[in-house]
Amino acid sequence: MGSFLKSLGFILVLGLAMPFSSSAQTSSEIGLFVGFSSYAGDLAPGPFALNQARPAFGGYYRFLFSRKWGFKAAGYYGQLRGDRLDKPNFNFPAGTVSMKAGLLEITGNLEWYPLGGPRFNNAGLFIARWSPYFSVGLGLAFADADITVGEGFSGKFPESDDRSTFLTMPISGGLRLDATEYLTFAFEIGGRTPFSDYIDGVSQNGNPDKGDWYWMGGVSIIFYLQGEMSEHSESRPR
Repeated sequence: MGSFLKSLGFILVLGLAMPFSSSAQTSSEIGLFVGFSSYAGDLAPGPFALNQARPAFGGYYRFLFSRKWGFKAAGYYGQLRGDRLDKPNFNFPAGTVSMKAGLLEITGNLEWYPLGGPRFNNAGLFIARWSPYFSVGLGLAFADADITVGEGFSGKFPESDDRSTFLTMPISGGLRLDATEYLTFAFEIGGRTPFSDYIDGVSQNGNPDKGDWYWMGGVSIIFYLQGEMSEHSESRPR
């Protein structure tokens, strides 16, 4: 895993170090996010348990250093829930263990916009534009699972290797709409691996051979701060 993380870090650094050409249209923006968080692990009924999704929210700063590449620094808060433990390799009867955890995530993400293009035409008029994008990053997640167990099982938790801080790698995809000169809307969904089986506080008493994942998805409203918009707005005929 160490060599994998080094390779990923190299990719991120390489992307951020891409030279800014004289024709690059740089800009910056801030976004507000609202959506859901959900997890997949020892206490989840499947890889994506929509019935256990909980509200999530956050914010971010994005720097677009070309029309096709950007970097996003983000912070999110959500909740994780799990209450199913009925698989054959588990050590407890179904329904005897449940989990809840508050989740704080801080990440840096490299973004690629394959269809990225100018927001204004040669006459300085705004062009509404749909654009898909893909994102990969690294960050930290903080989640201290609170486990509730049935009578007679309390001695099993917390497990000796339990932890509350995790290295995380978000991999996401989304679609954004530059709706006006000042506002952009986006929908994004992505999975995260915490490189651990303890984000839910259950490993040795569950399935220690399979790590946990969690998901975040939702919508954002994005406000332009500076860049291509302001340059054209100042030069446009009134």
